[in-house]
Amino acid sequence: MSKSKKILIGVLSILPVIFFALYFFSFISMMFFERGPVNQDGGPAISFLISILMAIIGTILTLVMTIYHVIYISKSTTMNSSDKLVWILVVVLLNWIGDIIFWYVKIWKEPKSDAEKSSFQ
Repeated sequence: MSKSKKILIGVLSILPVIFFALYFFSFISMMFFERGPVNQDGGPAISFLISILMAIIGTILTLVMTIYHVIYISKSTTMNSSDKLVWILVVVLLNWIGDIIFWYVKIWKEPKSDAEKSSFQ
């Protein structure tokens, strides 16, 4: 896998954390500075809509990256079946934390195949 693709997958794995942090700060600022989710006209405040949008984007991105990682794990030829099961459980049960851990351990620091190891020796 190319380094640029690894970086793209890493960014997409980390983005849900950023979106949920933005959601949290937007929601907190709405509660403390706007006195609730309704503005003076009776409609929803813009920060409420932004916080909901951040939560939706973060949730969709988490789901997409979890599905991508599960497919990547199941198609992997460098892991045996017990490793695959453990990594699928980590990715599914830990959600975005599991996605980041898996990306770092198995994609970013991709183990070299036997052919690559022997060519350098």
